[in-house]
Amino acid sequence: MTPEEPATPAPARVLRPLAKPDLREATGLLEAAFLQDPLYRFLFPSERRRRGFFRRDFSLIVRFYLRHGLVYGCFERRGNSGHEELGARLVGLAVWYPPRRLRPDGPVLLDWARAAHWMLTAPLTMLRLRAWGRALRQDPVRSLPLWRLVLLAVSPGNTRKGIGTELVRKVLDRATQDKVDSYLLTDELTLSFYTRLGFQLLRKVKTPAGPELCHLIRYWDTLIGPETGA
Repeated sequence: MTPEEPATPAPARVLRPLAKPDLREATGLLEAAFLQDPLYRFLFPSERRRRGFFRRDFSLIVRFYLRHGLVYGCFERRGNSGHEELGARLVGLAVWYPPRRLRPDGPVLLDWARAAHWMLTAPLTMLRLRAWGRALRQDPVRSLPLWRLVLLAVSPGNTRKGIGTELVRKVLDRATQDKVDSYLLTDELTLSFYTRLGFQLLRKVKTPAGPELCHLIRYWDTLIGPETGA
């Protein structure tokens, strides 16, 4: 009797599109990843209000992009289960909007819903959200059909392991194959990370008493350098 060959171990990390059953875990990861983010601390100085925003709005955002966009998750296996989906936990995610013209019934409606809530409950936050909205409107490629990176998050304790790079490259490879450019809006703290992935600065926008925001584009035929540690 021939002894059975040992099963091939599953990879330590698995990248796949998220689905509705992943919503709760995705929302929790976003809350943990962005709790001390400079931009969100500027928008919501109160940690209590910041957490409230995350729990409500991140859930809405992920729901919207699960339906109209693409949400990739990076899962890391716990232990040695021998199956990639058993015992896996979400350690990073990337939210993308596909290359079609922006729909007025999508992100715009989410923006109006947020504005109405914060106008009533937190006037200072409302003023800062208006500054954020002005930065968004200065998107120099708003009308072009591009891949748009909406959110990129890695769970605390798992940064600088290449997870963010894997998540971004997943769609950048597809964009290159389809000959479609990619775009994102970020702050100066993460500018160097994205430039290493081939993004170029289009425009900087100053926000009153807040972080400077950067509009970035990555042309589909841009060569990407060596792996980064993000």
